[in-house]
Amino acid sequence: MGTRENITLFLHVSNREYYMVKKAETALIAVLILLAGCSALLDPGRGSAKDEIIGEGTSSENLRARMVGTWVRHIRGQQGAIEGMRFDEDGIFGFIGIHTMNGLAWRIENETLILSTNSTRYAQPSESSLKVVMLTDRTLTLAGKDYLSGEYRRNDAAGARVTGTVTCRELGALPEDAFIYLSLLEVSFQDAPAGFVADQNIPSPGRQMPIPFHIYYATADVDPLHTYQVRADVVLAGKREFTTAMAYPVITRGNPSTVAVEVVRLAGHAGAEGVISEGDTVSEPAPAAAGDRVLLSGMFSYLADAALFVECRTSRRFPVAMERDYLALERAYLGTEHEPGQEIFVTVEGHFANRQKMEGEGREEMLIVERFINIVPGEDCKTVETATSYRIQGEILELLRDSTVFARFESENRR
Repeated sequence: MGTRENITLFLHVSNREYYMVKKAETALIAVLILLAGCSALLDPGRGSAKDEIIGEGTSSENLRARMVGTWVRHIRGQQGAIEGMRFDEDGIFGFIGIHTMNGLAWRIENETLILSTNSTRYAQPSESSLKVVMLTDRTLTLAGKDYLSGEYRRNDAAGARVTGTVTCRELGALPEDAFIYLSLLEVSFQDAPAGFVADQNIPSPGRQMPIPFHIYYATADVDPLHTYQVRADVVLAGKREFTTAMAYPVITRGNPSTVAVEVVRLAGHAGAEGVISEGDTVSEPAPAAAGDRVLLSGMFSYLADAALFVECRTSRRFPVAMERDYLALERAYLGTEHEPGQEIFVTVEGHFANRQKMEGEGREEMLIVERFINIVPGEDCKTVETATSYRIQGEILELLRDSTVFARFESENRR
């Protein structure tokens, strides 16, 4: 082959390789663009540097304005369940899917989120602080030792609130030991107990009626075809003295999300003593309305995020809802020496209500612990089977047999 043929063949091969390389480069660029797009879809909260407003020179006003809205995260181990917080422009905030705490107020100081909260058990507010590490249009990251630290995604449709006022014709300024307990209840079925949706505990010492309230709830917990009501109770010196006497429907079926609630004095308020009829458990007289608390004794167990309560009187087994004063019960149980899943005798104040199943679809009857009283390892339901009456003196429950005290249980609150 001559020199001219060699040169021609070399150019032919070189051109072919050149076009192959250019084609490979084009394909690689297309793949990189595609991956970048997928990354944005998978993590919409990951914005550009200019989207992240935390850093030197970030004003509290700017940060506060960007915080307004609902921020949620998935609950570990509960498929499809979410929890989070909703921050409103009026400085009020509430929890979504977190029933052991109530939100009261929020504010921003420098780059710190300061939350005022309380619980159903303790009306006195307390403050906690969380560092705002990152805030974009879609992502909020909070740092601190608090349970609420972590990463949240914006979902303004996930949370809502019912607002209004509580008033009472008999009350002016409330005494120092007063608080108002409000609950959002599902009352769709006349023959079933009211279903719990959300609640709010308002510290009210010295406050003048009417008193404003805000009840935050997860919108997923509300069925537009069902009926919901607000109930209010005024608690004085630890006793429920006033309650709503009429229905206050809200949210669905054309009802408003703002309502003025009036409470009246309880008629024939039950005393602190009761008689146990044959076959009954230790309990107060029958509650006047669905959802009223009763004194319950039974065997409690907890294993693998499942809490169960076996009522002594009926031997019926109920799952325990992880809300209200449940956390105190769980902590007391975990603080005792026992085998995994072992049943231990407990006494609580509570009621039974329909709740969403912990696993699977549908609802089921659960025990709602309004107040944890005591846990007594080594005892069982035979302790209360022989009781003929009981009485409560402050934080002490006494079981009587023929007017003689044979068992005394001191509330964990006194220890």
